[in-house]
Amino acid sequence: MADKAFVLQRSPNGEADADKMLGFEDLFKLLCRISPKPWQKEAVHCLLADIGANASGRITYRKFIDWCFNEDGHAGASKFKELWPQFEQKMRRAGCSQGGIDAFKYNFKVLCSGESTMIPESMLEPVAFVPSLEKLHITPNSALLKSTLILKLNGGLGTGMGLDKAKSLLPVIGGNSFLDLIAKQVLFMRKQFKQPDLKFMLMNSFSTSSGWKVEVRRKLRNHVVSLAVQGSCGPG
Repeated sequence: MADKAFVLQRSPNGEADADKMLGFEDLFKLLCRISPKPWQKEAVHCLLADIGANASGRITYRKFIDWCFNEDGHAGASKFKELWPQFEQKMRRAGCSQGGIDAFKYNFKVLCSGESTMIPESMLEPVAFVPSLEKLHITPNSALLKSTLILKLNGGLGTGMGLDKAKSLLPVIGGNSFLDLIAKQVLFMRKQFKQPDLKFMLMNSFSTSSGWKVEVRRKLRNHVVSLAVQGSCGPG
């Protein structure tokens, strides 16, 4: 294992860099100087979370050094190691995808680190320039719809609020639900632009993945939705 002096030498200015902020690219380059083994991006992201990156995904060089040579790791890392196996087991039993498990693992590491997840106003920068739609020269081309997919979020927030079905199934006007109106928009586009195969996808949550099918088939004869995906879930 590399000693502290060796690691310090890998930084261009040694001890003078102690309070320098390291982002993903900085840490990746530093790790490659310390150890020439191939570093995977996911490993570097996990390392940032494990050390306790701030809201902008950065750590100080001093914090990296302290983490490297703290045998037991900081309290957050210990807490993560203690709790993560039971969360992972629960997610695997529920059939969560590997991508969903990895995403939750990263977020849980950040939570355990105790670092603030707020983005301070000082880190925000205004958009330099936004073109005006009226000044853009656009020639409509409905043929592009052949390679277009309409994606609508259909679950997530209501699930977190305790609803037992998607908010899109709630009636809003003239006996129509949000889902009815969305589907009718798609039907209109297919007819208006002569694109009967225009694809439409719903992104469902784990608690809304079945209700929408029944509703669409009953009211719209199942000729609207081409595809559907289900968002991942975390242990509750």
